[in-house]
Amino acid sequence: LQDDRQPTIIFDNPFGDNSSYGLLAPSGAIWIQLSVALLIQSLTCSLLAIPVYHLVVKKRGTMTSFLAGFGGIIPFALYVPFFLIKTFDIRNLAVVTGAMWGTSTVATFRCLEAMYGFSPPSVEISFGRYCLYFSLVTTELQYDPVTTHGVKTTIQSTLRKLKE
Repeated sequence: LQDDRQPTIIFDNPFGDNSSYGLLAPSGAIWIQLSVALLIQSLTCSLLAIPVYHLVVKKRGTMTSFLAGFGGIIPFALYVPFFLIKTFDIRNLAVVTGAMWGTSTVATFRCLEAMYGFSPPSVEISFGRYCLYFSLVTTELQYDPVTTHGVKTTIQSTLRKLKE
């Protein structure tokens, strides 16, 4: 693979061999790859939310929920990154570790929390809410426990979190 970018800054080494070094600007392709990987990850988690909601959440506490979770959903979620990496021929280590493995990690833990009853009650009200909750890998939703509606963020709370 040939890198044809031109250095944005070139400086000389004043010590020793008088060599020069250049700094390259980040390639735009990595951001496209990360965005596509995040989209694939969200779609995969949305598809995994279907059996989790219908076989685990709706049948919680039964043998069916544990069999579906431990016997099918979790092994499938752990296999998905290998399949996606091979299918899309992903070679960038940042995309592989950051984006592809998030699917299996989030899906495994969300399935476990559904099996043992630790999912937020407000997301289990409808399939749409649960699918949204399951597919948001990089963001979290907050629901009001009394009204079960989503809590909107304010600029002040966002700025406060950024300062922390």
